[in-house]
Amino acid sequence: MSALKTIAGTVATKGFGFVATLLIGVMMARVLGVEGKGTVDALVAWSLLLLLLYPSLEEPQLYLLGSRTHAPATYIANGILLSMGFGLIVWLCFEALVTHCPSLFTYRDRVSSEWQSLDMGNLRILVVMSPLVLLQRILCGVLQGLRDMRSFNRAFLIQHTVLFFGVVVAVLFLRAGVFGALIAHVAAIVAGGSWALWACVTHPDVQGGRFHPSWSLMACLVRGGLRLHGGVVAAFVIVEPDKVILVRHGGPPALALYASAVALTGHIRKLFLLPVKEVLGSRLPSMRSDPERMAETLTKTCRHTLLVSLVPSVVLLAFGLPILSLLYGAPFREAYGPLIVLIPASLLWTAAVVISFWFIGKDRFLTLTIIGVGVAGLNLVLNLLVVPAFGGLGAALSSCLCYALHLGIFLVIIQRAEGLSWRAFLLPRRADFAVYAPLWHRIRAYLTAR
Repeated sequence: MSALKTIAGTVATKGFGFVATLLIGVMMARVLGVEGKGTVDALVAWSLLLLLLYPSLEEPQLYLLGSRTHAPATYIANGILLSMGFGLIVWLCFEALVTHCPSLFTYRDRVSSEWQSLDMGNLRILVVMSPLVLLQRILCGVLQGLRDMRSFNRAFLIQHTVLFFGVVVAVLFLRAGVFGALIAHVAAIVAGGSWALWACVTHPDVQGGRFHPSWSLMACLVRGGLRLHGGVVAAFVIVEPDKVILVRHGGPPALALYASAVALTGHIRKLFLLPVKEVLGSRLPSMRSDPERMAETLTKTCRHTLLVSLVPSVVLLAFGLPILSLLYGAPFREAYGPLIVLIPASLLWTAAVVISFWFIGKDRFLTLTIIGVGVAGLNLVLNLLVVPAFGGLGAALSSCLCYALHLGIFLVIIQRAEGLSWRAFLLPRRADFAVYAPLWHRIRAYLTAR
């Protein structure tokens, strides 16, 4: 029951975040137009790619926190140092790319066919703020490890609230354009990170502890993060480089259309998947010693996550064209082609993310890395081949194929190791539907009464 309450609370928080970010995208499309929204999307895509230089410390941190070998205050001290160190690395790599490979940040204007540069000043703002992004991730991981999901959810609630009102003020009222949207983004990161830091410092398990870093623990975290990092890199390399390649060959307008389709499908996926990930991540350490319980939990979780994600996906498939036109405007109707392809791709990725926890529970981080790097490399090659010719539709097809391959490899490995068929993860059972029977009866009774 506690897990269900945690999931419900996280879904509510993510639901607010979904609505807030959806409205932000709508405002930018309506106020900045296709060109302006595409420019913001390009800057964010590049900043996310640069953040891949930071290893994924959240998952290894969960297990070390669960072992209680070090005080939670030590993780906070380590997090501050690690965020500053890797933030510096991100900034230095960015400046090196700007100096030696400036053509990476250019795109061909589809009207004049001339090569133009992205707004490097605004991109530099995002890069300089990267340590705060990294610190917020680490601190929220500490809260997750302490099972303080209420504070964890509040951090993201505050972040989305500040982002929404920041965009309203800066873009809608002050008409500050792309710069205003980026300043709102920075303010949101600062607000969410500040709350996460305060929640960590005032947590009962942290109070009284020494905020003293541990170099051995830091090395263990980085080593574990690097072992897992390939899977995280794959997730971003499947999503973000297609945006960079697309903006290079089609300009910001082409990216704005594709990013709108990605946003609609991605928000629906994250609305249900992120709460599941957070609950699984906080409870998986206790299941590692019981393989049967872990297998049963993951198979059931995967089936239910797909079931609840299927309903909004079908609605989006049926009404995607009027939804795009109503929200973003008539020019964004062209995004319906990529949207159709990204809907099944999103479901495939949902299943793959849930199933990936089997590898994490088995401490097979390196396997995730090898699979992730291989699929990411294939996706990069496919994007270079199809995006220049087919634009956003080619990027969507490439993503769908790679998601399917990623999921297929996971299922084959697990079947050989555990004897679990793909049906156990992907095909709902009668008992699964029975869970939703009371809710369905209530809805039908309400509709009948109306």
